Amino acid sequence: MKISCFVFFFFFVICCFAQENNIIKTRSLINFETHLVPSSFDFIIQHRFGKIEKENIIDDFFGTDLAGNISFGFTKPLKNDDCLDLFRYKKNKVISFGYKKSLMMESSSFPVNLSFYASVGVKTGSLPGFSNNTFFEDLETPFEYKFSHRVDYTYQLILSKNISDKIYIQVNPGFVYKNLIDLEKESRHYVFCPVSFYYKYSFSSAFIFEYGFFEKRFLSDFYENSDFPLSFGFEWGTAGHVFQVFVSNNQNIRTQEIFVDFYEHQRPGFSFGFNIKRSWWF
Repeated sequence: MKISCFVFFFFFVICCFAQENNIIKTRSLINFETHLVPSSFDFIIQHRFGKIEKENIIDDFFGTDLAGNISFGFTKPLKNDDCLDLFRYKKNKVISFGYKKSLMMESSSFPVNLSFYASVGVKTGSLPGFSNNTFFEDLETPFEYKFSHRVDYTYQLILSKNISDKIYIQVNPGFVYKNLIDLEKESRHYVFCPVSFYYKYSFSSAFIFEYGFFEKRFLSDFYENSDFPLSFGFEWGTAGHVFQVFVSNNQNIRTQEIFVDFYEHQRPGFSFGFNIKRSWWF
């Protein structure tokens, strides 16, 4: 209900403005997808350092000496305002396949940019061990791993608006489905709606911000005091590169993990991160 009201309010506000120029340069702002379907072949590196611990802040050099998370991948444009992406993540050794389609571009007759994005992740690493008296949800069938347990999904609509030639805002109402969960802590599915903000303060530089709402009522009380993912930082661009440097309270990168991951929520705090995009036009 809260997410539905937020999306309605977003629509009401953005319909009061008219601006047709697109000012963003990347397929994602820190963690979440933008409406943009790239026209170039992109290589992307995403890195998250370890948590910044107060007692070891100098010794660990603000968490940069600690183990973190990393991914790298490619985005390939297609011919009909859509694209494919392929990523590999360190955490759980996930290989992810994504598809994005631009449904509508902002114009004088339509108030927002609208895109659809879907991704499927496959965990290629070792799955958690379990005892011999573990059963499926029917409490009768002995548990055993299947390939489907390695797979999870996310779907989202991306609604964005160029408020001016300096300000861009967006919301991403979406849905996550997981095949393998901790029944005491998670649900197989839940909804989310991050909000992102982009302020272009010079020709090639911008301030970037993300805050990710998700619906906790689908989850157990374990998540009652968990933090919504929050990230903010800066972006610099050149003809072929875009650099993003930021701090975040979540080391996860994939949408399927960034909202609900109980291992991360046991260690609150911030960490540094960066994204690098290199584009080629063939």
